[in-house]
Amino acid sequence: MTKKARWTAATNLYKKYDKKNSPFEIYLIGLDGKIKLQDNRCISIGQILDLIDSMPMRKNEIRSNN
Repeated sequence: MTKKARWTAATNLYKKYDKKNSPFEIYLIGLDGKIKLQDNRCISIGQILDLIDSMPMRKNEIRSNN
């Protein structure tokens, strides 16, 4: 049995993580609400996708689709 995820409105997340002194910042937040990635440098989409693909929920999804 899987636990149902609680979703947070994007506006709430924006308010929580918006930093006025940083011109750019990227956050990757998991369904568990924890920050998986936080960086103020530009990173490639490949790096982001690799990180997502390494997460347990994504690994399970990949396994179940094969």
